[in-house]
Amino acid sequence: MHVTHLERVLGLTWPGIHSEPFGGWLLRAGRGVTSRANSALVLGDPGVPTEEALDAVAAWYRTRGLPPRLQIAASIAACGSLTEAEGGDHGRREATDAACARRGWVASPWTWVMTRPLDGEPDAAGDQTVGLGDLEVAWSGEPPPTWSPERAAEATAAPALFATVRLHGEAAGVGRLALAEDWAVLTDLTVEPQVRGRGIGGAVVEALCRRAKAERATAVALQVLADNPARRLYRRLGFSNHHAYRYRTGG
Repeated sequence: MHVTHLERVLGLTWPGIHSEPFGGWLLRAGRGVTSRANSALVLGDPGVPTEEALDAVAAWYRTRGLPPRLQIAASIAACGSLTEAEGGDHGRREATDAACARRGWVASPWTWVMTRPLDGEPDAAGDQTVGLGDLEVAWSGEPPPTWSPERAAEATAAPALFATVRLHGEAAGVGRLALAEDWAVLTDLTVEPQVRGRGIGGAVVEALCRRAKAERATAVALQVLADNPARRLYRRLGFSNHHAYRYRTGG
């Protein structure tokens, strides 16, 4: 799947509370909590010259009390070149990134998008509470009550399911599952500090993948910072690098 297409799918699962198309880009605003919900997703052609597009983006965000921010993807080779089939979109993204750099917009560290196919038939118990040894996975349409209202609002701007993994009755890990097209997208994967290193993270991911299969998804994607050691876990669980992205944030 092309980078632009997958980025569009990912955007459907985290659209911001307010969104507005800008040519081929998507302007997203939320409560200022996550970069994804508060950034312009750079996809295709904005329909105007790059500098004019950046001026418009900056104005749109500043009227909402937010700093201007763009999410710009690159291929694995590129974090620098894309496939020839995507040459046009890649060139526009490179030009946009360079224009942001000239303005002094700060680049964030790279985030990897990792993907995994979901093979085989869904488990009949995939949509039920699942027992995994000493762990129990419970599902809800609402995020954990410990989340702030601002974070919860951004996480529920698109329909989602939340898995809470409990160890001996106590919450040990959380994950969010959202569906778009044939894809399942995993976000907000967290493990409580006191139980890290005990396989909780893998249990959360596998529970989410099991539920995704029950919902008839054929592939799953997640996003992880390039320097996050969790990337090793995801590779062991069958995920591979698809592409990367980073943010450019203006003052």
